[in-house]
Amino acid sequence: MSKQPAVIELGYMGISVKDPDAWKSFATNMLGLQVLDEGEKDRFYLRMDYWHHRIVIHHNGQDDLEYLGWRVSGKPEFEALGQKLIDAGYDVRVCDKAEAQERMVLGLMKTVDPGGNPTEIFWAPGST
Repeated sequence: MSKQPAVIELGYMGISVKDPDAWKSFATNMLGLQVLDEGEKDRFYLRMDYWHHRIVIHHNGQDDLEYLGWRVSGKPEFEALGQKLIDAGYDVRVCDKAEAQERMVLGLMKTVDPGGNPTEIFWAPGST
């Protein structure tokens, strides 16, 4: 019997904010997260463990959820879950290598959940 492809964890999330300095202060002083600012004008990263980041803060003048990134255990599960989503009627876009590298993962696909939230499925997170 084959195993159903499944998400194993919420790997990351992206949020947009109006006040990035307030978020940097909150993240470090209240939550104990590490801020990684890599010189990108539109974003910085929040780190809490061995992954490069778990939260991406996009400063674009809004306060909203940008996306959720759900991890599967490997490439076969990634491909199987993508097919399962397509078979269920979801629009799924498998991203190119550049988009996957932007998220610091090896494989990435994007869709929208039933609530309208941008949803990403990935495998193999990057770390520092």
